[in-house]
Amino acid sequence: MKAIVRQMRTKEEFGEPVTSTQHVLLPRGAPEIKMKVYQKHLESLEIHMIHIVQKKINQEMTLVTPERARQESSLPTELWKHRVMQENFSVVRPQIVETFVQRLMENYQESDTEVTFKKSHLQQCLTILGCDIMARERSNFETYSMFYENILQQQHRLLYQKEQELHTVAEGGNRSDTALPQIVGLCHGMIMEITALRAQLADLEEENLGLKEKTRKEVRDEYESLVRNLFVTCVHLKGKLDVYRLSIEQGVFEIIGEVRREGVDNMIDLKKKLGSTKNNGDLKEHLSKEQLQLLRDENIRLSKLVCKLKALNCWKETAQKAQLSAKLRDAEKEALQNKKECLNAKMMAEQEVAL
Repeated sequence: MKAIVRQMRTKEEFGEPVTSTQHVLLPRGAPEIKMKVYQKHLESLEIHMIHIVQKKINQEMTLVTPERARQESSLPTELWKHRVMQENFSVVRPQIVETFVQRLMENYQESDTEVTFKKSHLQQCLTILGCDIMARERSNFETYSMFYENILQQQHRLLYQKEQELHTVAEGGNRSDTALPQIVGLCHGMIMEITALRAQLADLEEENLGLKEKTRKEVRDEYESLVRNLFVTCVHLKGKLDVYRLSIEQGVFEIIGEVRREGVDNMIDLKKKLGSTKNNGDLKEHLSKEQLQLLRDENIRLSKLVCKLKALNCWKETAQKAQLSAKLRDAEKEALQNKKECLNAKMMAEQEVAL
């Protein structure tokens, strides 16, 4: 804000401290883009300061870490070492011009249009100015000479370190040149071995899948025949149970008819003994319903035939399903065989083309 005010030469003042929660308005007539530029510069400066602090913290941490790992009982010394020369070099600026002007203005005569000095006073001020300049040059020479000596010493140390690294790398390269063919041979052998193992593993996995599928089909075939036999046995048992049920019903009906006839005969004999004159036509008419029993017998016989037809139909369906499943398995085997033959022919053709 102060820089913008100075450039615009306005009378506004921004001297009071501002907190982060206060809102400060721009000076009147100030462009916003200029404020953005200053803000960007301030942010870059803050980021640079943060990086410097992080670098300093990392340096201190690198010094603290070996000191913590050290098991000696003596006091640490590396933490208190300082560099001979700081990286940020700055020269103190002497106030030569200000002192000369102040000393010159101590003895002067002023009029409306000119300022007059004595010759002796001016000569004395110039002599003192020359002495100050020579003192500054001497100080600068001493400071910069030490600065350049430190730079030369640091560069000499870096060059020596680089020479040692190059010498070490050259020795390692000479050693590695002799062992390089052996390493190449070992790597090639390992690659070939790994490739062979991968191919063998793929073949074993494919063989394992084929064995699993074959075992599954064999078990399915065995269990399919067993299930078919069980189904046929159940059908036969069901037919026998139906026949047995119908025969039991027929026997029960026959027993009931015999009992009924015996009861009617006994009732007629009893009436004769008692001398009853009542007609026995109703009883005989009741017995004449034996034709109905014959129809029932015919119904039972037809029911037996129906049961046998059902059992035969189920057996036929089971046999047809078994035949269809067998044909399906044969078709699958033939398709798999044809696929293998096609793949083999394709691989042979590719090999011939490659050759």
